[in-house]
Amino acid sequence: MFLTYNRKTGKKEKIKIPRVKSIFNYNKKTKKKEKEKEPTKEDLLWEEIKIVDPALLVGLVRQYRFCKDEYSHRRFTFDFCYPEHKIAIEVDGGQWQAGGGRHMSDYHKLNIATAHGYRLLRFKTNMVDEDGVGCVIRIREVYDKLKSNTKK
Repeated sequence: MFLTYNRKTGKKEKIKIPRVKSIFNYNKKTKKKEKEKEPTKEDLLWEEIKIVDPALLVGLVRQYRFCKDEYSHRRFTFDFCYPEHKIAIEVDGGQWQAGGGRHMSDYHKLNIATAHGYRLLRFKTNMVDEDGVGCVIRIREVYDKLKSNTKK
């Protein structure tokens, strides 16, 4: 509501101005145009597991926090993890960047995970894109092998 001066009556009046929707999709808080989010490689691998071998989803946790480093006070997460079998799955997405991206600093995380007894499966993004079924088959092989070892 806005106040305006009416020349005919000589009084101030409240008027309503209808809101016009913008043709752009803006975020009201940041006032920036929002981009449509592309699915991450982790999302693609998750969908591939759902399609190829849905039984693998039982017990699989996304973004699993496994440890807090006592030296750097960083909390480490895996892209996917079977906590009861200590199988971790990482999709490395930064190798295309100059210097290897942030994943070059993940060696510390992987060393701590190994020290805690986790088995690590690492996939490059092009492996997920080009041979997602092969990635799921590899996960199934390791899962079955470690699951049979824990039953003995």
